[in-house]
Order: sequence, then structure tokens, then C-alpha cells
Amino acid sequence: MRVQLSFVVLAALTTSAIAGAKDEAKIHRDKANAAHAAGKYDEARKELEIAYALDPQPALLYALGQVNVMQGQCAKAITFYERFLESNPSESQAKKTREAIETCRKLLAPEPPANEPVEKPIDKPIEKPIIIEKPVTIVTSTRPWYTDVVGDVLVGAGLAAGIASVIFYRGALADRDEADIVMSYGAYDELIESADNKQTYALVFAASGAALITAGIVSYIVRDRTVESRTISVIPTAQGGLVTWFARF
Repeated sequence: MRVQLSFVVLAALTTSAIAGAKDEAKIHRDKANAAHAAGKYDEARKELEIAYALDPQPALLYALGQVNVMQGQCAKAITFYERFLESNPSESQAKKTREAIETCRKLLAPEPPANEPVEKPIDKPIEKPIIIEKPVTIVTSTRPWYTDVVGDVLVGAGLAAGIASVIFYRGALADRDEADIVMSYGAYDELIESADNKQTYALVFAASGAALITAGIVSYIVRDRTVESRTISVIPTAQGGLVTWFARF
């Protein structure tokens, strides 16, 4: 009976100690977040190390990598990033971590020697302009684009979709950049998911815009055309040349 009671007491004490360590680790994580926001990266790193010693959560390894990058310690940052990858994070987190490692390795790569010879660009010969002294008449079969309302609407809608695509793409880049500096594991996941969604919208709008513009151009081509006659005349002058243009619709 006494042996059984001793095991119960020991289990209770162990559970209490674990809970206390997690609570204390959270206090140090909060201090690290505050120090990071204030630009005190050395203090943030120390608080994160204490938090990890108390409660070794994989997300803290990624945060330690980030704060070491802020201090210019890319070699140490790579060590923490690789340890984070060993914890088998999600695919999106692993991809972002591998990108961070690649960036750090590029920063650590040695620069080429300063006295390395630089190849000079090869000067291309200047071509002499062709001077046309006699008027040249060009007759084409076409129609003014502004008379095709359907084509104008399609192209306008395509341009609007293209603008929307650019806006969503830039939003995705902004979310990914913000994810690089956040200290919260949950906020990081939310920003990555938001960036992926915006990137998908950007691709959809880009494809729609291209399709609409293509349809507008096809509409311009297949509609009835009017004959347009143009006469171009180039007259040499002391400064170069004078171009005159005459058209009949």
C-alpha cells in the first residue's frame, strides 16, 4: 500500500513539474517576443534559449534561427534551421526553412577576388541609317480598333484581371516576408496559408486576363475590315530627317 502511494505521489510531482516548466517557458517566450519587437535581438536570443531548455518545442528552433540571422550569425542560424527540419515540420514550413538555409549559405559564400579581370563589352559597329528620299505608299487592309466594342470590352476586362493578379501576387510576397520575422508559430502558419491563397488567386486572374485579352485580339482580327491607305515620306535634313505621314480611311 505504501509503495503504491509513493508511485502516485511521484507521478503527481512529475506532472506538476512539467506544467511548471511549460508555464515558465511561456514567460520567456513572451519576453523574447517583446525584445524582438524592440530590436533587442541578443536579449531575444537568450530568452528563446532559456525557453527551449525548459520546454523544447520545435518552433523555438526556427525562431532561434531567425533571431541569429538578425544578428548576422548565419552559420548558427543554419544549425538551428537544420535541427528544426529534423523535427519533421509541415511541407510549407520545411520549404520556407530550406529557402532560409539557402539564403544563409549564399551570404556565407566567399566573394570573388577584387583584382579579377573584368571583360569589356564588345562595341558593335554603328549601322548607317537608310535614307528614303522618295515617298513610299503603304496600302493595308485593316480596321480601326476603336470601332470593335466587343474587342474593347474583352481587352479591358483582361487588363483589369491582370491588375488584380499583380495586386494578389504582391500581397502574397508581403505575407511571406512578414512570416520571416514573426516569432509566433501560429502566426507563421496563418501568414504562409494566406500567401498561398493569394498566389493561387494571382494565377487565376493572370490566366483569365490572358484569355480575355487573347479573345479581344481575335475579335479585332475576325471583324470586317476597312481599307486604309498610308503614304510615308522621309526627307533628309541637316539634323537627320523629316518624316511626313498621310492616311486615307
